[in-house]
Amino acid sequence: MKLSLPSAFLGAGVAILVFLAFGFQFTAKPINPPIVVEGVPTPGQMIQITELQSLMVPPGKLFVVTGLGSFKNSGGSGITLLRFDGVETVRVNITTSTGNGSTVKLIPPGLTAPAGTLVEVLGGDSTPDDARCWGYLADA
Repeated sequence: MKLSLPSAFLGAGVAILVFLAFGFQFTAKPINPPIVVEGVPTPGQMIQITELQSLMVPPGKLFVVTGLGSFKNSGGSGITLLRFDGVETVRVNITTSTGNGSTVKLIPPGLTAPAGTLVEVLGGDSTPDDARCWGYLADA
């Protein structure tokens, strides 16, 4: 069996291409540094406001609203209101059938109350003190 020079070069070329392809595959390096997410609230920043407990946003902070509704998860109905300094800011219907899920409504990102704002939640269903507002404090 004779090996011709063109066949040898072709075989060597294919071997080098395969080696380079596998070499690049196994030595891949990340293109970008890891993504760092800023502004994620810690458990200590999370707040739940009830009908019987308003919140005065502390100096240097923003209250970021994330949810509004009732502590009940079934069989509740009614309207829950969120007020900033006595002015109605958000109104949600919290009606659910018995056993079909949460009465918490997500609030679209961006609703905040600045420092010095009185945040109140009212309503819910006929149960006293069932209306709730959820959110967190962020640096202003």
